[in-house]
Amino acid sequence: MALPESHINIAGFEDPAQASASLDSRLTNFATQRAENSQQDQNHDTSGISRLSRVSSPPNDASEEDKWPFAWNPRSRPLLSCNPIIWPDDHPLLTSHNLKYDMSASTYEKVMRCVTSINNFHYSSDQRVQFSMPTLSVSNVFVGLFFEYFLPQMPVIHLPTVNVDKDLPPSLLAAMIVIGAIYSREKHTRRFAILLLDLTRRSLLSSIELNNSLIREPMIIYALCLICYTGLWCGNKRSFELAEAVRGFMVSFCRRKGFGNIFHGGPMGNPEPPDMETRWRKWASEESLKRLSWVVYTLDYQFPSLLNLPATISLGELSYQECPCDEEFWVAPNARHWKRLLGSASVPPSKWFSAALGPFIVPHVGNGSTTQSISGAEDPPVLNLNPWSRFLVLLAIHAQIYNFSQEMTLISRICGDENSGYSYGANYRIRATENESVAEEIRITLGGSADTSEWTVWHVLANTKHQLLSALTSWASAYGQIPQGHPQESATSVFFHSCSKPLHQLGLILLDAPLTQLQDAIGKGGPSHIPEAMRNLSLWANTSQQLRQSTVVSFETITSMAPVNNHVLSQQLSNMGPWSIIPCFISHVVLWAFAQVAGSMQRQQLIERIQHDERHLRGPFSAVLHRALNTAISAERGLPEVNLSQNGGQKVIFRSAADVLTRMGTWGCSLNLALLLYERSKL
Repeated sequence: MALPESHINIAGFEDPAQASASLDSRLTNFATQRAENSQQDQNHDTSGISRLSRVSSPPNDASEEDKWPFAWNPRSRPLLSCNPIIWPDDHPLLTSHNLKYDMSASTYEKVMRCVTSINNFHYSSDQRVQFSMPTLSVSNVFVGLFFEYFLPQMPVIHLPTVNVDKDLPPSLLAAMIVIGAIYSREKHTRRFAILLLDLTRRSLLSSIELNNSLIREPMIIYALCLICYTGLWCGNKRSFELAEAVRGFMVSFCRRKGFGNIFHGGPMGNPEPPDMETRWRKWASEESLKRLSWVVYTLDYQFPSLLNLPATISLGELSYQECPCDEEFWVAPNARHWKRLLGSASVPPSKWFSAALGPFIVPHVGNGSTTQSISGAEDPPVLNLNPWSRFLVLLAIHAQIYNFSQEMTLISRICGDENSGYSYGANYRIRATENESVAEEIRITLGGSADTSEWTVWHVLANTKHQLLSALTSWASAYGQIPQGHPQESATSVFFHSCSKPLHQLGLILLDAPLTQLQDAIGKGGPSHIPEAMRNLSLWANTSQQLRQSTVVSFETITSMAPVNNHVLSQQLSNMGPWSIIPCFISHVVLWAFAQVAGSMQRQQLIERIQHDERHLRGPFSAVLHRALNTAISAERGLPEVNLSQNGGQKVIFRSAADVLTRMGTWGCSLNLALLLYERSKL
């Protein structure tokens, strides 16, 4: 089922005035629609609620909060209503719908009771959500869209054996309807999805409180995963914060269940089922549980990878976990086909996660002095992994990069205290490093004075950075391309291989660029933190005589997401969700900051780098970046008192970012980020 292409066409940047007018129109309509939604909710307001702030949570109503990242007033009035979703019988999504995974009328009634009971019996009339569920046929379309577009990235449900009515609880089906509605991109579905998500979360958590057995139910944990993911990326700031809390339930329940250790297999010595059909179904159940633990891991590791927040699952907890099996076994349509793939084996082969991760983590857990393996032993061998397992390894490297960035932040605070006489690392010695220049750059970037140049901490940080860069480089060398003959035809393999490229590029960016300072520069800490963040970014941009790696990678990331031909964003890229949205957003912010604070020499180096790469020279974003850099250079040389934001350098990059992000708009977070940068370009 193809989604409407009108949502994924990118306007060209060759005519900046036309592109700017088009963007102004789209975002103005977006803000206007939110204002109309605000009036709709006021009709359901009461005296109790009217005492609260009139500002509602984005993406539903426009507000001053849109100009500041992570800004949300918890006392704001929540969503209480949405327009009904009514489709004619000849609607394209109805006529092209695959009936294979439809739920029955009785199951639909259970879903209805699941989401309406919490609304009717636990809240007063003035706090109830005023909305109606779509018809059974429309709801089934949403479930079908979930299976088609979202399940490949969280492939826990075994499609060849699933029975929708018997195997999937009502709360899980409700969460699937939420996600399917988002992927439909139809009128009123975004607001409906946020409301239904809220009711589904309340209902499920209330049911868990009343029934302890649900805590260990795999499909209940899976429902929590869907609720968490949707809350994080739907674009509603209230849902985002509650999703962070749901993560705790999700991880805790999966941890108590034993992750993959208890999931897989039964007591030793249990005989195998005699017939092939039973053996296949038993294996599918065990593999589904193992995959659930990796879905929980992936969601948890989105926080250090994409949100600059710590994970809650340690890598040690997963050391005995097996990686997911190859997709050809998982998608086998029946027991006979599965057995043909197995040959003489009893179950499909799987690699230990610790063995898969070893080649990329072992150097980093040494004493921080060299990239050699522990005790001089040979490096662990790089395993041949399927795309999903490769992606899991890359997430683990990202977690190490996040930890490194936190060490850098802590040391910057220590060094920034001029009254501190603390000599960090004075009694700690390591072997000579080959990264003397990197150590010196780190010292200057973090504000360390000249009399701290002998501190060992700079060399430790430099070596850690070198090791993490080596891990990313080794990963790209081993897994950057799908080897010939490897089965990649499954949607899951395609999804994770596609997401790995921008995630790898994001790792290179975050290893070099100070994300915390970038966040403060666009206002995360409020207006008062912006000047200090810009000063720190100036140190970052101008310390090195060489071009910052993160600027080059940011440019490559953006150009890879905006193809030259026809200016069309592929549906595959749009379906990648946050794995493409966040790298796109951060890449634009990095280049905006660089254009703001870098010296003429650094700016000119980036211009020359772009000009020497013919692959990117023809791309639409190259004209945008050229304009921003040249404007900044001219302002610095001829009009030093002119602020870059006044001469268009800031505006052109942020508006370019907003244009791309609005057209990635399957998930509401892309629209929120687009509106954020659009509003920031006007300040």
